[in-house]
Amino acid sequence: MPTSLPSKPVSKKRPNGATVDNWVGVWALSVGIAAALCAFFVYFADCDQVASTFILCAAAFLIHLATVVTGSGETCE
Repeated sequence: MPTSLPSKPVSKKRPNGATVDNWVGVWALSVGIAAALCAFFVYFADCDQVASTFILCAAAFLIHLATVVTGSGETCE
């Protein structure tokens, strides 16, 4: 016996406290840890200081962009 599906799917509402800004810090921390591990492996595998520095600077720039775009970063005024 077939069941009838609703014509419009019902989505769950987000709680008022859950916004993107709450998760930017967690995301930034995970990107920072991943970048530090990648730089660690690159440095000790090939003794390549330039590549390790590039990985860390690229991660820092990516975190900066994410915090500026979402507005969760502090502004320098």
